[in-house]
Amino acid sequence: MGGEDCVTVWLIDLAVAPCVVRRCAAWLDAAERRRAERRSGVPGAYRRFVVAHGALRDILAQALDWEPAALAFAYERGGKPRLRGATLHFNLSHSRDLALLAVGCAGPLGVDVEYQHRGLEPEALARQVFSRAERRELAAVPVGQREEAFFNGWTRKEALIKAWGGSLFRDARRFSVSLTPGRPARIAPPLDALWRIHDFEPRPGYKAALATPVAVRRWSLRRWTP
Repeated sequence: MGGEDCVTVWLIDLAVAPCVVRRCAAWLDAAERRRAERRSGVPGAYRRFVVAHGALRDILAQALDWEPAALAFAYERGGKPRLRGATLHFNLSHSRDLALLAVGCAGPLGVDVEYQHRGLEPEALARQVFSRAERRELAAVPVGQREEAFFNGWTRKEALIKAWGGSLFRDARRFSVSLTPGRPARIAPPLDALWRIHDFEPRPGYKAALATPVAVRRWSLRRWTP
């Protein structure tokens, strides 16, 4: 894993060959298979779910020297999963055909990735999840950069909320992050004493953010190979 203060973010391509989908499906437990089957009516949704969760099992199993199918999960308040019998922390996010998995030992993690859809109404969406300070900052951004600013704020907030196991629509307006394009990602006090936020573009057209405890000093990107 690279040490107690290091986090690895795995890039997982969800557009894979059918043989990889079958291999990943074989690793899932009964509950995961039921969740996958419920998505079978939406084109590509079954494949994306199976590969994302199969890759999660494969990556965690390699880190622990276990078998992927042998991993067992428990679920915390808000549905955040944790491993039974191990202290490894992780968090999974996916959008379209890309998934990200953050793995580390220092404490709870949150990761979010979003495909940057065009034609959104940033101001209308911001009223649902952004704090007053964030809405003011969004309004000060040039019109041509507001979609990017919105996705900066959304991914940073989502990653933080996933790190502590909260709810986006219940907790999102209770804290603020920076969102102006070209400026460093920041968290407003008092959360800045507990968490760090790291933002990046894992692939053209995508925005992503990683939330880690302040003890984490280093993080790296790796690509999952089926």
